[in-house]
Amino acid sequence: MITRFSPELVRLYVSPACRDLLGYEPKELVGMHPRDVVHPVDEEAAGRMLSKRLEADDRKARVDLRMRHKDGRYIWMETSFCCLEDGSGYVSVTRDVSERKALEAQLEDANRQLRVLALEDGLTRLANRRRFDEALGTEYRWALRNGSPLAVAMLDVDCFKAAVRGLAIPYAGSEHGFATVSIGVAALSPGGPQGPAALVEAADAALYEAKRAGRNTVRLADAPAEVAAS
Repeated sequence: MITRFSPELVRLYVSPACRDLLGYEPKELVGMHPRDVVHPVDEEAAGRMLSKRLEADDRKARVDLRMRHKDGRYIWMETSFCCLEDGSGYVSVTRDVSERKALEAQLEDANRQLRVLALEDGLTRLANRRRFDEALGTEYRWALRNGSPLAVAMLDVDCFKAAVRGLAIPYAGSEHGFATVSIGVAALSPGGPQGPAALVEAADAALYEAKRAGRNTVRLADAPAEVAAS
């Protein structure tokens, strides 16, 4: 659909293709402003984009927006604008891109699902190690910006992977008679040569020290460089 606009964005001419795209007769659209058929959210965004182009003296622009069909539904359209050199207005070329938009939405949804799968254990739906690493990186950067310490506590259920000491669940396989945990703790002040990976390694080493000490206990890391027990 080809449209010519006045400098005030009033339609002066609309090609017959508007019948197939929007269900209107050309004469119905002539004299109308884009806001009369463009979705309000998209009309505002398109207006800002066009204004920026004009301020930058760029005579061409392209934007995706939703236009209202005569039957009331909105259709995704790609519209390319061109400013006429004599300053008498604009010319636009518009085509239906609703199928492309639908495919983009499906792809975006698939990517969201893939991201969830990448960050969760498929069986338990709990956050996996990749999610932990992302969260640790975020917390490390926050601590670095604020000059605050950061600590990691690593836990392992002793002898059997089921409930913890406070629940006092009977478990004959443990020398304590119920389920217990071993914990390794390490802390650092971000900014030195060691990063979040060193913090995890120190906590892991402390955890194994706790297990070697007979389990059901807590050990603090003997951490290198900026990593210190806390």
